[in-house]
Order: sequence, then structure tokens, then C-alpha cells
Amino acid sequence: MAELVEQRRAKKANTLDVARKAWSGFVSAEGIREDLDKTNKDGYVERQEFLDRVDHKTYERARDLGK
Repeated sequence: MAELVEQRRAKKANTLDVARKAWSGFVSAEGIREDLDKTNKDGYVERQEFLDRVDHKTYERARDLGK
């Protein structure tokens, strides 16, 4: 009896697993993996680091002009 309960729990997929499989299937079916990789080349972290560098350079220039 305990084995049946464990098997039933093991087969149950959560929403995240189902969505992940559906998305993977969609990407494969549409053949858009390369487009997604190219578009996501510079992700969120890279953009934030870029913005931080620009902000820092802007601050330094403003500071230097004030001297």
C-alpha cells in the first residue's frame, strides 16, 4: 500500500515542471533557441553592471568639473 502512495506522489508533476516541459517543447518545435540565446546575450546582471559603470563615470566627470 505504501508503495502505491509513493508511486502516485512520484508521478505527480508540479506546475513549474509542466511549464518547463511545455516551454522546452515550444522552443524546439518553433526552432527559436538561437534567437533566444542571441536576444538574452546581455542579461539583467550585465545591464545592471553597465548602468552602474555609466553612473560612476558620470559622477566622476561631474566631480572633476566642480574642482
